[in-house]
Amino acid sequence: MRYFLYIIFSSLACTAYSQQMTVLSKVTDDSISIKWIAGEFSELQAMTNGATISRAESEKPQNFQLVNFTGAKTWTIEPTKKRFDQLGSSQEDEKFEILIEPFLTGNSSEEEKNFAKITAMIENMVNPRFQYVFGNILVDKEFDKSKT
Repeated sequence: MRYFLYIIFSSLACTAYSQQMTVLSKVTDDSISIKWIAGEFSELQAMTNGATISRAESEKPQNFQLVNFTGAKTWTIEPTKKRFDQLGSSQEDEKFEILIEPFLTGNSSEEEKNFAKITAMIENMVNPRFQYVFGNILVDKEFDKSKT
């Protein structure tokens, strides 16, 4: 089984909550998927700031604390607002706007925040496109299977 090392460097706000987020990964023959899930409204809101993800490869397994990230493959997940502004007028896009808006504005009561958190978490579990729009998933299909 291949091991892949990913380091998630989030924006300053997201870093404050990164200890509480759950990171899920799935490795198949042709892709590596990483998704991070937050349990609190403030953590979900912090995820909307975007993130930078880097992958370092090695010819053989080694102590991962010693991995050099110079030249590592890097992705930037843009802030949710950029993807949010590109949504169209389809019924699904309108639903996404309703689900995401409370995280972008932050001007909600506690009851509205709880409702937004729960509905966004449910949509996140069942709709891969929502994961992309919200910005909490990365799928890597460009890796060398012979490397660690």
